[in-house]
Amino acid sequence: MGGAMTTRFLTGSGIWEALRDGAATSKARCAAIAYLTSADALPWAAGDVLVVDASDEAIAAGATAAAALRALYEAQVSIHSLADLHAKVYVFGDEVFSGSANLSSSAQGPQRVEAGVLSRDPQVVRDARSFVLDLRNISVTVDSAFLDRIDRIAVRSRMKPSNKEAGEGTDHGCLWRLQTAPNPIQSLMAYTNALMQAQLGDELVAGRKFRLWSGTRGRNTFATHLNARRLEWHEGHSGYDDVFSITEGIGLTYFRERSVDENLRVKFLKAIETGDRRFLPESFTDQEMERFEKLS
Repeated sequence: MGGAMTTRFLTGSGIWEALRDGAATSKARCAAIAYLTSADALPWAAGDVLVVDASDEAIAAGATAAAALRALYEAQVSIHSLADLHAKVYVFGDEVFSGSANLSSSAQGPQRVEAGVLSRDPQVVRDARSFVLDLRNISVTVDSAFLDRIDRIAVRSRMKPSNKEAGEGTDHGCLWRLQTAPNPIQSLMAYTNALMQAQLGDELVAGRKFRLWSGTRGRNTFATHLNARRLEWHEGHSGYDDVFSITEGIGLTYFRERSVDENLRVKFLKAIETGDRRFLPESFTDQEMERFEKLS
């Protein structure tokens, strides 16, 4: 970013516009960021320095994704792990951003409220860079052996169970879904089919209600299917706005005969049933999942 400004307060999309601009135009980048699940949220290059919390606890909780770390490691970014790190400090050239935003898909979502300060004050930039490099020096270097080890850690969902759920063990009335529906269309079709199967069973049934997702456009997300009378939307059912059913005849025939990528469908289904993102297709393992209740 150019201009004579020294310090700015940023919120919402302005944060990511500033970060992407600063990262893209800087010759060197270093950052200390608590959690990382998105390797491509910002441009990184060989020799850049990144300190994150890649502790076993953070990996197991899904707060930091092993797949994202490996992608940056293969891009020759210098990665270091510091347990209990909570800072979010980005130093790009002569700019520093400090605020609430992690390097995650959810942090970039329109519903997440983030804020921070961007400064070009030379002393602030120097202090921030020293802070990051000092953390690097007391951190564990993330190398190939480190990555191989954390790849074997079972990943729980980031959703924390309530005390009631924790005392009762697995809640078989709940499943998991992506916070953002996948693209391209082949993945979306396989994912939708897997969501249906997880709730309806191996044999799709007309008229039986199940949940998909609300989408950014509400039920209009499924306008094509609704207009073609393949799906019926059930307004306000159980207080949810994401309840649908397959229609008899047209809908049942369409969804039974629709060809989907079986490999993708199986992977999505396992992730939906377990909440374990490692089961997701490779390009989606850094995506966050949310817990939802099946309809009775």
